[in-house]
Amino acid sequence: MIQKDSKWGFIDRKGKEMISCKYDYINDFSEGLAKVQKGNNLGLIDTTGKEITPCMYDNIGYFSRGIDQVMLKGEIFYINKKGQKVN
Repeated sequence: MIQKDSKWGFIDRKGKEMISCKYDYINDFSEGLAKVQKGNNLGLIDTTGKEITPCMYDNIGYFSRGIDQVMLKGEIFYINKKGQKVN
């Protein structure tokens, strides 16, 4: 991870920026996804920096067995690694 101008992103082992520094917070990758924050909202990116979910959630847990618990406007539910709601 790297911080530039108070924003966070990722660099490779050679110091090349791989995911631009545009997030207020960024977490380590787990199961190929990282939790990111813009303002008060959370989302998920993959290892290429593609947003799997936009930063819209109030809370995001940690993936386990391919699903994760999220909260959006007080509603708690699960999503899969594609960002799709799981019933």
